[in-house]
Amino acid sequence: MKHLALPESILWSTICAFVIALGAISPNWSYAAKPLLQIKAGGLSASNRSIVFTSDESQFLTAGDDKVVRVWDRASHQLLREVRGEASDHVNGGITAMALSSDSQWLAVGVFYPHQHNGQERRGVIRIHDFASGQIVRLLEGNHQAVRTLSFSSDNRLLLASEASNRQPKILIWETASWQLKKSLDGHKDQIFGAAFSRDNSKIVSASWDGSIRVWNTDSGKQIRKIVSAHKGRIYNLLVPKHSTEPVAVTGATDKTVKIWNYETGKLQKTIKVKRKVRQITVDQAGHYILASSVGFHKTAWVDIIDANKGKIISTFRGHDRTVMAMHVLSDRDTVYSTGGYRNELLEWSLSSGNINRTLISAGRPVEAVAFSKDGKTLFWGNQEIDWSGKKFNPARRAAVSMKIDLTTIHGQLGEPQALHTKPKGVMRASHKTGAISLQRVKDKKTGFNSKLKIKNGSKTLGIITRDTRSGYFHSAYTLTPDSNHVISGGESGYLSLFDRTGNKKGDFNGHHDLITDLAISPDGKLLVSGSRDQTMKLWDIASQKLLLSFFISKDGEWIVWAPTGHYTSSPNGDQYIGWAINRGFDRNAEYVSASQMRAKLYRPDVIERILNNKSIQQAIQQSPQIAYTVEAIQEAKVIPVDFEVLSPSNGSVTDQEAVNLEVNVIKNADSDIAWSVTVNGRQIMNKNATRGLARTKPKGDRFTFPILLEYGENRIHVVADNRQTEKEATILITRAQSPPTSQTITKSASPTLPPKPVRKLLVLAVGVDEYIHMPEHNLRFASADADSIASLFIKQEGKNYDVVESIVLSDSVDTKATKDNVVDALDALAELGPEDTVVLFLAGHGVVEDANYYFLPRDAQRNSNGRWKKSSVIAWNDVQLAMESSLGRRILLVDTCHSESAFNSRLIKDAEDSNIVVMSSTDSGTLAQEIASLGHGVFTHALLEGMRGKADSYQDGKVTMSELNAFVANAVPAITKNAQKPTLSVPGGFQDFVLASL
Repeated sequence: MKHLALPESILWSTICAFVIALGAISPNWSYAAKPLLQIKAGGLSASNRSIVFTSDESQFLTAGDDKVVRVWDRASHQLLREVRGEASDHVNGGITAMALSSDSQWLAVGVFYPHQHNGQERRGVIRIHDFASGQIVRLLEGNHQAVRTLSFSSDNRLLLASEASNRQPKILIWETASWQLKKSLDGHKDQIFGAAFSRDNSKIVSASWDGSIRVWNTDSGKQIRKIVSAHKGRIYNLLVPKHSTEPVAVTGATDKTVKIWNYETGKLQKTIKVKRKVRQITVDQAGHYILASSVGFHKTAWVDIIDANKGKIISTFRGHDRTVMAMHVLSDRDTVYSTGGYRNELLEWSLSSGNINRTLISAGRPVEAVAFSKDGKTLFWGNQEIDWSGKKFNPARRAAVSMKIDLTTIHGQLGEPQALHTKPKGVMRASHKTGAISLQRVKDKKTGFNSKLKIKNGSKTLGIITRDTRSGYFHSAYTLTPDSNHVISGGESGYLSLFDRTGNKKGDFNGHHDLITDLAISPDGKLLVSGSRDQTMKLWDIASQKLLLSFFISKDGEWIVWAPTGHYTSSPNGDQYIGWAINRGFDRNAEYVSASQMRAKLYRPDVIERILNNKSIQQAIQQSPQIAYTVEAIQEAKVIPVDFEVLSPSNGSVTDQEAVNLEVNVIKNADSDIAWSVTVNGRQIMNKNATRGLARTKPKGDRFTFPILLEYGENRIHVVADNRQTEKEATILITRAQSPPTSQTITKSASPTLPPKPVRKLLVLAVGVDEYIHMPEHNLRFASADADSIASLFIKQEGKNYDVVESIVLSDSVDTKATKDNVVDALDALAELGPEDTVVLFLAGHGVVEDANYYFLPRDAQRNSNGRWKKSSVIAWNDVQLAMESSLGRRILLVDTCHSESAFNSRLIKDAEDSNIVVMSSTDSGTLAQEIASLGHGVFTHALLEGMRGKADSYQDGKVTMSELNAFVANAVPAITKNAQKPTLSVPGGFQDFVLASL
């Protein structure tokens, strides 16, 4: 099941032959391919093959199999920007090499992408970007195969590239002034994995898998020297130290040696033996230290640190748990950056001590195990890799599952990911034997890969499935269908296929982009779930091989489930982790649009649930109302995403001013107006209604200024632009100091004009419905008491945490009942609040879902004769949401409405959090709200009241903060109901805690 079971030699070839072997793929170029989904989870989402630093070492660049060049700030490790080009399924668009000119003018990127150029078949292309803007300025297509190495001459006049080809590999030289091909150097007989300029740029030194090292004259292109059999194994690296005083080159190979050569004389100076085959080498700029990494896994992927003068290993770094893919030593000769490992992490560590200083890692995790429950209603998965070190592959040994998600809950909806506390029993996993039919993986003697899968009936072979360079190298995960008539097998680069039991391929499952790790089939034989190193789990219809849904779950608990159409459901912040690269053509930069930008159009939990119910995307779309478009509409220019930048204040700045001007500039927008929403530490100081209409006529170049009143300490300013089609958000932090800061950190801007500081007001709108006059069978007992008590408790806060407290109570115990008209009228009061005010909206009663819309049932709610809700008698949740969005100040929503099946609606939670509204709901998707007579309240409201009366004051300081109340309610409600009810507690991203009640 796991590729880690491969012998080291095979694993080595698999990792390192990535681009070369795929040269056998037939041309399949298409301009402006479909939008490509990409995960953006704060780190590297696939193998990183190159790491490059700017000359001043203030920034570094990473690139590799995830098809994105990322530019990072070295001091903070914050992502500054991303550079994208054309990319599509599998390895197409993967970055094989990268180089940055020393003046930071040009960025050269080698990309694998089969295509036709001037009637010739090509496997790769080199994109030249203007580094400052990231824009593509030139495409270099002198190479026929993918590029393995790229480097600029020290004077930046020339660009050097070596080809990954085992037929007629070339070394190519371009002049950067004209980007004309200057020379093509022929001579090597196998793939060229190392090429570099000499110190004075007069020579080029290269090394190949053919075992030779060659020296060339840069101007004439003639070969000066050839060292035959320089290594007994394949040479994977050749480096020339930048500032070495000697004409030396360093090589590393699979013969477990690192060698130092004098390239002027061709003489071998030193041979250093290491314990493992060398995967990667790097040297410090002066050539005093050599770092040699090996292929391995689970603490065997070592980096040997070699003293070049002594020719000895002086220490070994063991920080990565699998192969190190790229390394760089900074100019201080002690700080090392390296990428690799199971999680594709980037480490900053000390060469002298071996201590890891910082780690940059994705929030996502490879999916190593998948399974179905016996009833097919639950998916299981796990992220823990099996340690195959020194062990023979055993298909029966599988990684454990540790998480689950219910495909249907008590509310008839998709559940939320949950951790398993005990090992599940009787789960459905990959089957390698059904009756007399069995599967047997076999090593191919020619390739060395476990590329053959025998389908056997007893001792008789019915068929053989062979994977090759065009179909994922080897069988990494495979299973029989329950009827044993078909086989499903996956390999490298996301290749996943369906075969009959004679080995004939019946179809492909297209969607994954990295190694397939595990498979499972539902009990009815209709659905397939797959796990992959691309950090996703996918659900497929086996009969059609169509992808139904994809799942991404981050280590911090955020999650998102999406369909190929782009429609999705997610946790409140889960849609920030994925998006789509919008291809604009081979010679143009691709754009990136996050799912969160498209939430207004694509956030459709109802579509996801219909896909699960129908097992068909087409039927789900047909049954879903108001489907305007899919994600492909962005590429077709039907949707132009809004984009802006914050000009001032700068992120992380410090000021002693009471206020600053927030200045924003529109970079891109459709010919429509923009509405701006601005919050500071969770307080909304500007809402969409007040700003709708700005930038109506100009698509870009508009600048806007908003005055911001600051609190002492850290201020989190969150800005959202909405152009009716898409949204874009940005967050900056600015600190207001009580004493003047230094001149280097003070924010300089014109003093904004602000009104006098207002009185701090709290408005409590409490709604409770016990009696439903048209449907007494739905009556509740304590909803009115809940609303009354919540209002009374907050009224006592006047003069404590708030200057003024006002309340509006609509319940059965007061004269003003919670009818539809009265609730709608009361919501109008929210529009009167200012930026320093707070509103608490409390709702107790029934909530229902109909046609994917959520409704609160007021006292006079009623049904039509056809059983559907009479819309004029119920309160659409969108009306409540808009009223909260329009309110300024801090917004708090307390919802105790999920008292019946099909009442819970995840959109309620997400819409609130997306608008920076703090929301607490009485249940989650799998439980119901309860009332207990002995408490005299609903359980959720009882916990709220007890917490605010003091039981939530965990610090015993006489104050109850929102986070303290969250923690108390989260524990109290399940404890009282014996886990029969679990509340949902949600706060906006970057939440700043605040005092809700003073005792």
